[in-house]
Amino acid sequence: RLRSKEENDGGQVSVPRRGPSTAHKVKEAGKDLTYLIVVLIGLGVTVVFQELFSSSSPNKVYSKAFNEARLHPEVRLEQRLFKLWGNFF
Repeated sequence: RLRSKEENDGGQVSVPRRGPSTAHKVKEAGKDLTYLIVVLIGLGVTVVFQELFSSSSPNKVYSKAFNEARLHPEVRLEQRLFKLWGNFF
């Protein structure tokens, strides 16, 4: 004798499940996008701070070279002469 579907499952009929609704998918995509934006902002801030405050950043190297050149005796002499005579020197 053939048993019916209800008899095989112990009297319960299974209903096929559908995937998540469109609203749920949109909500999850929005959450994922928010996390991505937070991560990208964090990376951007990290790069900016490394560029400005690292001892080997181009900005620091340029500043150090500029200060060394500015304090060189020949440059200081030209600065004094420029202050005395302006553009005539």
